[in-house]
Amino acid sequence: MAEGVAYLHGRNIVHRDLKPENLLVENSGPRPVVKIADFGLARVCGQTGAGGFNINQYYMDTIAGTRYYWPPEMLRHMLAQQADQVTYTAKTDIWAMGIIIAAILDRMIDPLRPGKLQPVIPVDEQAMPVAEAILRYPGFPLADMLMKSEPPGSRVKDLALSMLAVNPHQRPTSDQVLRSLRHITNPSNRANVPGPPAMPPPVPHIPSMPAPPPYTSSLPPSYSSAMRSPCPLARPPSPMHTVVEIPVESSERDSENQTSWMACCCAACWKWDSDKKFYSLAGKGLGWVIVLLIMWVIAIAVVFYLFPIFFCYYLYCHKHCCDDS
Repeated sequence: MAEGVAYLHGRNIVHRDLKPENLLVENSGPRPVVKIADFGLARVCGQTGAGGFNINQYYMDTIAGTRYYWPPEMLRHMLAQQADQVTYTAKTDIWAMGIIIAAILDRMIDPLRPGKLQPVIPVDEQAMPVAEAILRYPGFPLADMLMKSEPPGSRVKDLALSMLAVNPHQRPTSDQVLRSLRHITNPSNRANVPGPPAMPPPVPHIPSMPAPPPYTSSLPPSYSSAMRSPCPLARPPSPMHTVVEIPVESSERDSENQTSWMACCCAACWKWDSDKKFYSLAGKGLGWVIVLLIMWVIAIAVVFYLFPIFFCYYLYCHKHCCDDS
């Protein structure tokens, strides 16, 4: 996983939705290989592979990912209902990796989904995401609540805690995480394993975090927004679905006709995929029921009233034509 994230960050790509569900394990070789999947929310920062570009200084403002793996810099604005003020960097992937490591070591299994990890911390008789517990309870003893099975002085725990720093600038980079994990997993280095990676130089003061409102309801598991990018060089990857563009005519009359036809088609096809009976009144709203009733009245009037009149008129005209001849 760390190799994949370092590879992505080296090419100015931020995944933004790292979680166990998006990690695939291949066991066909001599050792398991972890592959990162689902790049639907990935972000290309600047030009891929461009030299001299620091991905950790590229700021994004689009809410994306899964709530349990959101970093504090993203979740704090969501709790304060300030989604338009969210800013974060590629360190969001570092936070997500730290959460995954802690969840694996603590075996945080979702009771409702056996075999699935659920990275939460029990606080005040309720389960909270790690970032939410840190934000709601200043001075939260994260080191005492996570990875309790690890022995004192565990290098893995120290590395994971450094990845879960509240200040994103104090988290290690993906390259530093990869080097530390290689030292830890190398048998020749276990006797003298270096500590967590050195933190980058101090950064300017970060504004104080606004106090979130009282907790009323849980946020949705995934939340995405379509806000603009702060950097014109950034371009999201190609969508995973097919986009069909409808040409717009220059004529205003044609545009109005096209809109009218589109509205009629949408009204006729609404609910078609669900029950295949758009003419059925089952499950329709009051407005749709009224529209269907009007359509049925018009159809009945045409069949039983207008059609006989036109037919009689045709016979009358035909008879007079024959008499005149």
